[in-house]
Amino acid sequence: MYRKTKSRIRYHGLHSCELPVPQGTRQGGKSSPLLYLVCIDGIITELMNSKNNVCLFDLNLCAPTVADDMVLASFSKRGLDNMLNICYEYSKKWRFLYNPSICAVVVFNEQEHKHQHSFKLGPD
Repeated sequence: MYRKTKSRIRYHGLHSCELPVPQGTRQGGKSSPLLYLVCIDGIITELMNSKNNVCLFDLNLCAPTVADDMVLASFSKRGLDNMLNICYEYSKKWRFLYNPSICAVVVFNEQEHKHQHSFKLGPD
């Protein structure tokens, strides 16, 4: 199905030559959403088992996911740091990268003063 996959880049009506696609799923492919869910099932399981996440009644809200977007929810900085480490280790194992330019951290706090927390994904 995905052996020797090739793609072209279309930009302003122009097409590139064919380029090899060594890994990943085809954007817009019929099987891509299912294959993506199979791929991330392991990370969601690890996050749920980490006990660093938020639960509402019987619903585990550790990593709500839509398409290729994921939210990590934790009650503490330490819990979120642990979850980020799980995500980093999983990405190393399965050879994919996160795009830091589209990642963000939101801290909800009852106190009026702001905390200067630092979060990072991996050692860098």
